[in-house]
Amino acid sequence: MLTKYWLPAAAAATAVSIGLAAPAHADQQGFLDYIHSQGVPSGYFTTPGADYSNIKVAEMVCDVFHHGGTAADIPFLGYQQNAYRDVLIDGARRFMCPDTLH
Repeated sequence: MLTKYWLPAAAAATAVSIGLAAPAHADQQGFLDYIHSQGVPSGYFTTPGADYSNIKVAEMVCDVFHHGGTAADIPFLGYQQNAYRDVLIDGARRFMCPDTLH
């Protein structure tokens, strides 16, 4: 009698877990390789470590698009990063959230 209820419950749990899986995998290294190939520096104001900031920009870009926004809804990125705005947005969508490309 327990099997009668256990098997359908297991099948339902599996279906839910498949349905909740992330639609795409963020490829941080692919994103960084792409933006660097397009001239975005790995450091701003002669300070290394800008890639952390570039990743955060990409995550913010993905959040905007995942919530129905467009490139016009993305706020000012900062003096250095804003010079590479189009490349950062394009790279983010290609590598960090390809599910936003239609």
